[in-house]
Amino acid sequence: MKNNALPVRAKGMYFRFLGRSFKKHDAIVGAVFVLPAFVLGCIFVVAPMLVSLAYSVTDANLLALNNVHFNGFVNFAEAFGDSYLWNAFLNTLEFVVKVVPLQLCASLGLALILNTKIRCNTFFRWAFFCPVMLSLAATSF
Repeated sequence: MKNNALPVRAKGMYFRFLGRSFKKHDAIVGAVFVLPAFVLGCIFVVAPMLVSLAYSVTDANLLALNNVHFNGFVNFAEAFGDSYLWNAFLNTLEFVVKVVPLQLCASLGLALILNTKIRCNTFFRWAFFCPVMLSLAATSF
């Protein structure tokens, strides 16, 4: 006969997650370390997304926000009816289909070549990384 009783928590254990038991102190320390990232994420990611979603269903003029009216999905209907949007979408799709795989294959190929034992390997690594360092140095200066 199976024992269907709930497992007994060890003394001082706070909760179980993914098969591990965590103490209350560990959970508090973890929450303290995650809290700044969570707060900054809410301030700089979630709040602007919610504000832009609210503005997207109004006729708000961001230069004069004193006369804002709700207009529903009229803005979306106008945007999807515009030929410029579809042209931009097709240009982006063409870029993603043609350029991104080519760049990915070329960069992966160069990385694999530089990872092998070839002559002047150090020079080629320096030559590929030098523009990164020069732009960083120029920006810092």
